Parts: sequence; C-alpha cells; structure tokens
Amino acid sequence: SYAYSKATGNTTAGNEGAYPLLLLHGYGVSGTYMLPLARELATSHRVLVPELPGQGKSEPRPGLRSVSELAGALAAWLEAAKLEQPAVVANSLGCQVVTELAVREPARLGPLVLVGPTVDPARRRGRHQLFAALRDSAREPLQLVAIAAADDVAVGLRRLVATARAALDDMRKDLESVTSS
Repeated sequence: SYAYSKATGNTTAGNEGAYPLLLLHGYGVSGTYMLPLARELATSHRVLVPELPGQGKSEPRPGLRSVSELAGALAAWLEAAKLEQPAVVANSLGCQVVTELAVREPARLGPLVLVGPTVDPARRRGRHQLFAALRDSAREPLQLVAIAAADDVAVGLRRLVATARAALDDMRKDLESVTSS
C-alpha cells in the first residue's frame, strides 16, 4: 500500500522492516514520477519517495534553490526520517543532489544508482539540455511523460528556469574545480 502526504512530502511503501530504498525524483517533477518504480520495488524493500523543496508538488520556495541547498534539505529529511545509509536511486537533478550530499557526508548514504544525470558535461548550454530532454522524452513511457508534463505545469516556467540555471551553475562549479586542480 502507498500513502502520499503533501504535508510531509513523501511516499512510503513496502515492508517496514526491509532495507530502506530512497527514490529521488528529478528536475521539475514530483515524487509521483518515481511511483511506478516504487510499486515494483515495494515487494522486497521499504521504499521512500521524498519531494525536493520547490520541485514538483512541493511548496514554492522564495529565491533560487541551489543543488547544495537541496542536498542540505535532503540531509535534514533523512535525519527527520531517521534513515541511516539508505540505498538511493536518483533521477535527473536528483543525481546531482545525492552526489553533492555523498561528497559532503559520505556516511549519510548507502549505495547510489544514478539514472540520467541532468547535465551532460560535454553539452552544458541550456539549449543543448532542452533538446536532449525533448529527445529523451520520446523514449520515456507515456505515463511518465504525462506525470512530468503535469508537474512541470504545476511548477511553472519561472521555477523551471531557475532550477535549470542552478543545475547548470552547479556543473560549472564542478568543472572549474577540476580544471583548476
């Protein structure tokens, strides 16, 4: 059974005693995007699907939310949920968020599976990312495309653009630190 709560912004399903598995959604979408996978995994895992602040169906947050701030929010959520080293499957922007958290607090997370990281380092410009997203959406199951479209409308263009800029800015900082080393 699944219980989704807008108040807590997370979904929990599956065996409460099983190893915890966190599914983290990506850019502009809500945790609803991860529910088809959660349903499949809930037979053998305790599956948790949090909402990143300012994304999907969560409350809008004033100002720009950087990847670092989102990683801090995820760390606080893990603390509140009393989760220790959950396995994580992250998608899109969620990959950048969990990677940031893993670098800052390596003992906080268990194994990571990164599915479709947001920014291709070879194609960092916004228009390249937009065209790649459109190309990739043709390969997505129609159910997930519909969820993403509904969530993107709910988020709104202003927040989508601000989040895209934050993701691209995060990647630029990473590349600058690597090239200056």
